[in-house]
Amino acid sequence: MNIRFFARLCVFVLMSSMAQAQFLPVNKTQAKPLTQEVLSRWIETNQQIRNYQGLIEQMLPTDAEAQAFEKLSYPEQDQIVNQYLQRKGMFEPLNSNVKKLGWTGVADYMRASTQIGNAIAADLQSEMVAKLTPEQAKAVMEKADPAVKNVPKTDLDFVRANKNRLQKHIQGYGKATN
Repeated sequence: MNIRFFARLCVFVLMSSMAQAQFLPVNKTQAKPLTQEVLSRWIETNQQIRNYQGLIEQMLPTDAEAQAFEKLSYPEQDQIVNQYLQRKGMFEPLNSNVKKLGWTGVADYMRASTQIGNAIAADLQSEMVAKLTPEQAKAVMEKADPAVKNVPKTDLDFVRANKNRLQKHIQGYGKATN
């Protein structure tokens, strides 16, 4: 498969993932390292809770709400997500699904989604910037999302090492949602 097709698929999943997860960035608490086990659970969870993604996307509809949420600690984020899901009557089905797959809760899964999505975006950005002039690359990097610019090298290396696996998941996820 060519890189352009892969990039389009990554952007599609990234946008889907970020639309649902952008409100759960890695904040001052150190993110857990990405591992094969985390990736496997994330892929399986994506498949199992696909029908709930719209609900999650509605949680923080404005940038101001998302930015305020970003500043919260993980326990505070967990509480807000749980309360939101309870109000919507969806706490039990979503929480039980993600806990069966080893997450501590929906917010824990969403943080992993954000971490993986940011690493995918950083990899795509790196590939794009490598093809630009130094001036163009500087301009792109100045406007880049700080969460993407600050992806740890270990996360970036992990995504690069698992590009084929991620590509297969993205292709399958894209087919299933169309």
